[in-house]
Amino acid sequence: VIKVNAGDLVHYGCPIGSLNTELGKGQPELQSAARKMFDLLSHWIEKQMVFLGKGDASRSLSLHMLAMLQGAALTSHAYHDGSFLLEESQRIIAWLDTL
Repeated sequence: VIKVNAGDLVHYGCPIGSLNTELGKGQPELQSAARKMFDLLSHWIEKQMVFLGKGDASRSLSLHMLAMLQGAALTSHAYHDGSFLLEESQRIIAWLDTL
């Protein structure tokens, strides 16, 4: 997925992250609704962690992965660096392999 969307992420940033950031500055009721997109992804990742046998750590690991994904998208956008995004995606995959 990251490889497919790398150009858009580098050029525009993450639309979900950007939307949450902007709405959080002055429209908390709309940001709460926008956060549901993060919740959807986070809950899916959490279910995968449960499937991997991570038990009580599943929620924390899910949020950690979400933070890594968002950090990679934001940093690659700030520096307009697609190679950084691909490197970070490989690091995330390596981290997942340790689980």
